[in-house]
Amino acid sequence: MESRNEEMRIARKFRYVLFAAVAALLVWAISSGQTILSWNVATYIYMAKAILGGGLPYRDAFDVKGPGIYYFYAAQMWLFGSAGGMKILDALWQACTALVLVRLGVRLYRREAAGWAAAVIYLIMQCYHECWSGFAEPDTLVALPVGLGVLAILHARDADRFSLWFLGGLTMGV
Repeated sequence: MESRNEEMRIARKFRYVLFAAVAALLVWAISSGQTILSWNVATYIYMAKAILGGGLPYRDAFDVKGPGIYYFYAAQMWLFGSAGGMKILDALWQACTALVLVRLGVRLYRREAAGWAAAVIYLIMQCYHECWSGFAEPDTLVALPVGLGVLAILHARDADRFSLWFLGGLTMGV
């Protein structure tokens, strides 16, 4: 009986990994057909290059968005050597967001199907956004830290642990 439960738990984890891989591949495949950069993405790359060159946002280059997106782009450009890696990073980010939505759906509705439905709908909408608005936009990237914050707060409510409350507030504030 115990080995059967262990097999089920391993199968469930494998499903999560498989889902994340397929989701990342789907988002990347759809967005990789986009060759024209949106105005926003071009600005993020410009700001990231200024940062990588030793400059500071709002002093050496200006745009109205918050600084987080510029440093996000700068980090991936430093990691991959160009802006081309952003699509890969964005696809992985969205896959992680979908997995967080699976956990949230299961936690809130106590049904695994609710979590998977939320993740699938999120990915469909994300692919639509990728096609029309560009990739790695702040309004889509924010879903992961907010989702993690909600999960932490739900766990904090049950465990009443300060560290979870703090983590929830921290991730929601990012």
